[in-house]
Amino acid sequence: LMIVVLYLIQIVFGTQVREAIDSVAFNLMHQQREMWIDSLGVTFYIHRSYSLFIFGLNAYLVYLIYNEVEFKNSLILRLGRVLIVLLFFEILSGALMSYLAIPAFLQPIHLTLAAIIFGLQVYLLLLFRNSTVLNKADLKTEILS
Repeated sequence: LMIVVLYLIQIVFGTQVREAIDSVAFNLMHQQREMWIDSLGVTFYIHRSYSLFIFGLNAYLVYLIYNEVEFKNSLILRLGRVLIVLLFFEILSGALMSYLAIPAFLQPIHLTLAAIIFGLQVYLLLLFRNSTVLNKADLKTEILS
């Protein structure tokens, strides 16, 4: 649950970065795109650095899932791997926007990935909690038998 909340905080930072970009673009009359990133405040750097923290937390989550599940080809583990790949491409699209003067085609990709990642994190949380409950129920049944 904490990872989902921390990811929501990252989304808030991203929204603040987007608002700052809109302000900078307006002030520069939508010209000089290469200067937009340099004109952003500390929120951009927090958003950028925090993304690596989020990636690390999610990698740890997948590690925990890997150690917890019995079948290494289970749905929850496969979705965990997908989460890591999506996070990688999310960070890559953000870095490319930063270094390539925020190309318009990358913005919807970055936002779409963020929405998919959030949904996948919530789904994984529900699957993990459900599997933990089921495993405890199975264990209880074995003990009583």
